[in-house]
Amino acid sequence: PTGNTLVDPTALERVGNFSDTFVSGTSGATVQIYDPLTTVLNGSTYTRTPFANGIIPLSRINPISQTVANYFLLPNQVAARGLVNTGVYPNYDHEPYNIHTFRLDHQISTREALFATVEHDMRGQINGGGAGYPAFIKNNELFASNNFAHWRGNQAYSLDLTSVLSSTLVSTARASFNRHVFGIQYYSDGYDETKLGFPSSLLGETQGTSFPSFSIAGYMALGGGADTHNFSNNLALGETLSKSLGKQTLKFGGEWRFLQNDQSSPPQSFTISATAAFTQANPLVSSSSSGDAMASFLLGYPSAVSSSFNSFPAEGQHFWAAFLQDDWRV
Repeated sequence: PTGNTLVDPTALERVGNFSDTFVSGTSGATVQIYDPLTTVLNGSTYTRTPFANGIIPLSRINPISQTVANYFLLPNQVAARGLVNTGVYPNYDHEPYNIHTFRLDHQISTREALFATVEHDMRGQINGGGAGYPAFIKNNELFASNNFAHWRGNQAYSLDLTSVLSSTLVSTARASFNRHVFGIQYYSDGYDETKLGFPSSLLGETQGTSFPSFSIAGYMALGGGADTHNFSNNLALGETLSKSLGKQTLKFGGEWRFLQNDQSSPPQSFTISATAAFTQANPLVSSSSSGDAMASFLLGYPSAVSSSFNSFPAEGQHFWAAFLQDDWRV
């Protein structure tokens, strides 16, 4: 286990109360949260009216934003403004790795020998990303985390048959197959977005179904990303003939390979981002004493919303090769 530090909103900030969010240190002036609906143009600059005491009225908080905000982990170490509130949680990462290899040798006759191999290996990871995994598990809210399960492995098989065709001619036939898998699966996959308050009609408009990805500037991320499901096959067949001609040995043969690669990267349903711009004094001028991305998000004003549609290519290619080798002994 390792330490895991996350930037979290306080319990007050999660409900729109920034009265204890100080500009600097742990006392003094507090950060002003401005109402974007009061924006007016005065000459060449914009001005806004702040919410009283830095508190957003409950009637103004977007219900979806409030539901999402409740999934942020609470900080267990509150810091001064500029240093961030943090949640420090143990981070247990389990990465099992298993490999098994078998070989069979069989003397079919005095002229033929066979050997076969089987190999299987798999590496897993249950806590990819490491973003508060045990804390989300404790809350039974792993779907809201940015964590993922990860695995990669191989299944390989080979067969080799050596045959003495005559006192001067030997054949070696080979066949092999290898399958490689690589996967990243976010725990947010399969989440029903209507539980957050989004309309059911939205489900048919996105390629993936998942707890959406929320990127609130200055805070920990919620939700997953694009998964990765890759599969590749490698099939090979080969033959080598060795002919002894006294001091000369002639080898010739060939090989055929068939390579396949299927790639899929299912995206999360959609991504929502938020910045402090909607709640700072001037929407075009950033300020350390006004505005907060969490406040903008709670009001229901994202800075960007996007949804991806990814293609899933399947590729294949054939490979042929022949060779001739002539050895002479002096």
